Amino acid sequence: MGGFSKQGIDLPTPGQDILKLIAPPPREAREKRSHYASELLGCSRQLYYKWIGAPETDPPTETQLRKMEAGSDAHALFLSRLKEAEKRGLLFLLDTEKSIELNIEGLTYPIRGYIDFIIAITNQEKNNEKYVIEYKSTFGHQTTRILDEPRLSHLVQLWVYAQVEEADHYVVIYEDRGSKLGTWYEIAKINGALWYNKEGSKLWARTGIHWNQIVDKLRMIEVAVAEQKPPPRVDPITGEEFKAFLSKDGKKIQKTKVVWLADGTKKVARTHWMCADYCPYRALCWLNEEEK
Repeated sequence: MGGFSKQGIDLPTPGQDILKLIAPPPREAREKRSHYASELLGCSRQLYYKWIGAPETDPPTETQLRKMEAGSDAHALFLSRLKEAEKRGLLFLLDTEKSIELNIEGLTYPIRGYIDFIIAITNQEKNNEKYVIEYKSTFGHQTTRILDEPRLSHLVQLWVYAQVEEADHYVVIYEDRGSKLGTWYEIAKINGALWYNKEGSKLWARTGIHWNQIVDKLRMIEVAVAEQKPPPRVDPITGEEFKAFLSKDGKKIQKTKVVWLADGTKKVARTHWMCADYCPYRALCWLNEEEK
């Protein structure tokens, strides 16, 4: 038995931390040879660091790796439900994890990605309609936001697939990993711009994103990599600013900061969530003197 306590009772030696023992392994660094469909609306500076092979100063934590693993588990469960629906004659599962590559004039590197699922459903006219599906699992407050509107980056990812894979419908499906509450959005290209509707509604919403904006951003990143000059921390497509607030000594990233407005009132400004917790290069980007 274990050591002798002050009370004179022999206590058992605690066991090992099994959760830690089976924790997901750290991600392996890979040489970047293409633009990824899932990253097109990401921070330009972060993409630049990936392209030049900068070491991750802030790799994903064990908790974040577990969340990624939970997303993969949800994906596998959704696939099993599609297969079960196929057995019942409700749909045809045509392909899964289909690799795609899109070469664009003016870009040195292609855009690559993986289509989650391709299915066919027989409509009321007895014709098979082909669906390209991007599946995203959510959790907690993410689900609440997604029920109101989709993530633009997910719509753009699906738009890339639409350039390569011909289908009748292009759909992104969201599902909460806990409650299984979900929704779906369909995209369409109208007059060169990206539009979407929710759950088959006849009301389409315009995103304001044009395909040439995506190509221009990727070209800008390729030039930045060639010149070894970090691009701005602002997405040129959406105008989203990836901003962080630093402590007075400039050695730490603060999640919030009190900002005084011109009228004498104050508000609490927040560091962008990517810069606060998720970007693997946040120390390099914000705390390295050469990068500031």
